[in-house]
Amino acid sequence: MKNLSEYINQLNFDYLKTYSGFQQEVFEKQQAVFEQKMADLQERLLTSSPQKQELIQNRINETQLRWEREQFDFREIAGPDGALIQSATKIAHLPKVDPVVCQIVEILNTPFQEQYHWMCWPVFRDSIVFYRADHTVAGIVHICLGCDQLADHQRQFFEADYKIFPQLRSVLKSLGHKVR
Repeated sequence: MKNLSEYINQLNFDYLKTYSGFQQEVFEKQQAVFEQKMADLQERLLTSSPQKQELIQNRINETQLRWEREQFDFREIAGPDGALIQSATKIAHLPKVDPVVCQIVEILNTPFQEQYHWMCWPVFRDSIVFYRADHTVAGIVHICLGCDQLADHQRQFFEADYKIFPQLRSVLKSLGHKVR
């Protein structure tokens, strides 16, 4: 496990964005879009010429694979390069000097003493993405408030004291996250 405080303190960032994802109402809308897209592709496959059928079948396979990856892979909102899942919603965009950013950094710098390990696999419904001035990703903290887990952009879990999660929940709610 990585040391959260060391990770946060080594980040050279100019602003951050918070994202929320994997929310039920967004998922249901996207599932409907996916199902319609698949139905359209299947219909095109049935009515297309033999020359185009292979291209359409490849598109069906790619669409299915992307959907499955997004739903069942490591449950995170943003990949290592900052690419977002379809259900991700940007909640806040804050400069480094914003008092809320200072509060977030302070929370994430809470000394590690004890961490609880629940018997579930985390679903990172919330993420904080740190950006440099040139808009490249400096770092990511994925947050699962259901099982009190944090992970970085390389899918490595952090040592995170159990006391930070109520504080993170409160800050994220104040920004507009739909925290459960």
